[in-house]
This record gives sequence, structure tokens and C-alpha cells, in this order.
Amino acid sequence: MMNKNELISLTEQNIRQAVKDYGNHTFSTDVLDDVSDDFIRQLAHDSVVAKVDLRFLFFSLRELLNQCSFNTSAFILAKYLHLML
Repeated sequence: MMNKNELISLTEQNIRQAVKDYGNHTFSTDVLDDVSDDFIRQLAHDSVVAKVDLRFLFFSLRELLNQCSFNTSAFILAKYLHLML
């Protein structure tokens, strides 16, 4: 399993490739001109951190639901989904 810095680096590479691919398919450079290295690094970092937090949240929810009856699990899940909307 990759550590956090490796994931950030891989995500950064993927973002750079996506920006390059976008540039290869458009004549408009307005958006591309605004994409800086700092922006890509921050986006990669934020993406990895958000995914880790989301995985932890879903893992915690799954553990909670596993400890409950079906009806209670359904109620908790419905409340959780309502909060997300």
C-alpha cells in the first residue's frame, strides 16, 4: 500500500496528465493559463486527504451498522443520507 506522499505524487501526475490531455483537445488556453504548479499540488493534496477522510467515515458507519439490528441500521443510514443531502 502506498503512503500518503506517494498517493499525493501519483494524484499530481494524474492531474498533470488530465490538464495536458485537455490542452491537446482545445484551442482555448484561458483555463490552462490559470493552472499553476501550486494549484495542482494543492489539488492533489486535498484530493488524497479528502479520500482518506471519506474512507474513514464510511468505515466507521459500516462498523456502526454492523452492530445494529436491520431496522436500526436502516434508520441510521436514512438519517445519514438525509444529512448528506
